[in-house]
Amino acid sequence: MQQFRSFLSSLTGPAWLCAAVAAAGLALSIYSWLAESQTSYVLSYLSASLAMFSGFIGFASVMGQQMIAWDHRPAQPPAVTLPRVYWITASLSGTYFVAVFLGGAAYDPHGVDLGPVVLLRVFSAGTLFFGMFSLGFTQWAGLRARALQSSS
Repeated sequence: MQQFRSFLSSLTGPAWLCAAVAAAGLALSIYSWLAESQTSYVLSYLSASLAMFSGFIGFASVMGQQMIAWDHRPAQPPAVTLPRVYWITASLSGTYFVAVFLGGAAYDPHGVDLGPVVLLRVFSAGTLFFGMFSLGFTQWAGLRARALQSSS
């Protein structure tokens, strides 16, 4: 639990955005599996947009870190790792996404509109997955950029 607290206290600004997207993906995932959930396609598209936003934040963070690393080429790259609790959570979100995606592909009939609830289940699992992995990339890039800048 101490690792988790230290991980949260070290989050960079963009990583907090990715954490918010992951939390939204978790909330949408829970909502989509409720027995009485009634939804429209708007929530599914919102979920997909959040996943793309999170991926963009991760991409931009890694690109920013690469530009900082380019300025510090002669320096030894710092070793930055994420805590074990992050990797367990990210692996669980990836497993959940694969299970929902493959389960939907195997169980539901093909060539039929499955409706907004099934679509929300798949998209919310994807949002959780992309949010968690973008959080990791963003946090890794931010910590590495901090270490490179403090070494010079």
